[in-house]
Amino acid sequence: MKKIFILSVFFVFSLSAMSLRAQHSLLSWQQCLQQAKQHSFLVQSGQSQITVARQMALLKKAQAIPKISGELACESHFLGGYNFGQEWALVQADWSLGDFLKKTNRAARQDVITRRFLVKQQELEAMGNAAVLYIAILQTQKALQLLNIQLRLMQKHKMLTTSMWKAGLRTQLDVLQTQTQMATFREDSVKLLMQTENLRHTLAMRLGWPSGDSLQIAPIATGTSRKLILPVQATTLAGQNPMVRVLQSKIAAQRLRTQNAAAYRYPHISLGGGWFADGDPTGDGNYWLIRAGIRMPIYEGKSIKTLETASVAQKESLQYQLQHVRRETMIKINRLTEKMKRLLDMMKIQKQRIETLKKSAQFAETNFKAGLITNLEYLDIRHKLTDAQLKLEQSRLSFALNLIDYYVVTGQTGKLMALGE
Repeated sequence: MKKIFILSVFFVFSLSAMSLRAQHSLLSWQQCLQQAKQHSFLVQSGQSQITVARQMALLKKAQAIPKISGELACESHFLGGYNFGQEWALVQADWSLGDFLKKTNRAARQDVITRRFLVKQQELEAMGNAAVLYIAILQTQKALQLLNIQLRLMQKHKMLTTSMWKAGLRTQLDVLQTQTQMATFREDSVKLLMQTENLRHTLAMRLGWPSGDSLQIAPIATGTSRKLILPVQATTLAGQNPMVRVLQSKIAAQRLRTQNAAAYRYPHISLGGGWFADGDPTGDGNYWLIRAGIRMPIYEGKSIKTLETASVAQKESLQYQLQHVRRETMIKINRLTEKMKRLLDMMKIQKQRIETLKKSAQFAETNFKAGLITNLEYLDIRHKLTDAQLKLEQSRLSFALNLIDYYVVTGQTGKLMALGE
């Protein structure tokens, strides 16, 4: 028993260790988007709605099949001079020619397609939200690394100013100025760290992870900046918008429903037959019954015409909604494209400014050691360099977020997934 207990404890411990390692393993870009899609409650709800729509389509299809029913009954007759009983067994069939000839189940089948497009939209939105958080974490971490590098440089500069102050070459004010600059960098680092933790916890909630502390994301292999390429704009991109496809599918379904209204004008055919056990002593005895009939609508007011008019109006409403979504999609595509163009131009200027400031920082360090510039001038150049580097990272983040939004709006799931390859 002791061996079994020890083996059980070892097995449980091993599983816990494996689970812990899995939780602390690096999460790749593709895994992040897939998990975001799988853990989206809206996507799960949409999947259930697809099942509902599929079952409704099967139910609608069953209306075009003859309905067969059976009847077993008996009754007693009490007359003045005598009484008797009757029993019968009947089989009856009712067939709606309108549902059969007009194929009224096609609209319900189109509803299934509409639901699938809705789920695709919900999947894209879930993936886009996760992608935004993933990129934001990477860019914030990179900005934090830049500040840490500057802090290390400022630490060396503090040691230099301290030694020069002790040697009588500089004043204590230079040391205090350096410490103030370091405190500013530390404050910015704490803010970025808080922002990173907040982003990580938010992403963990969307992915179904127990906490943000166990979530470690993998950097994009080729670097975020190399992925920031302006997408090729095409006039057909608006048609790839998920909501456009949803409305197109709804219009197709409504068009079929408009045609289905005429199905109510078609007749119903009924067939039946069975055995009658007649106990009436004045009758001819037991008999077989075969029955065939047709039931045709003659007058139902204006119900069918009203149904057709309402169906046509609903289709027109959906068409106006489609035109609105197409126009708004093109406006958003143009706005995102224009913004990304401006950000690319801005990043070129920022890179040039950073290169100039790097050279200025090198000269400033040399001139400071030679006593040609003050400590404030040196710190000002260092601050400008750090500020320019952080602004470049902010521009890259803004471009990446706009690019993700662009892929979501245009329904380009493949390109969104490939952004992290």
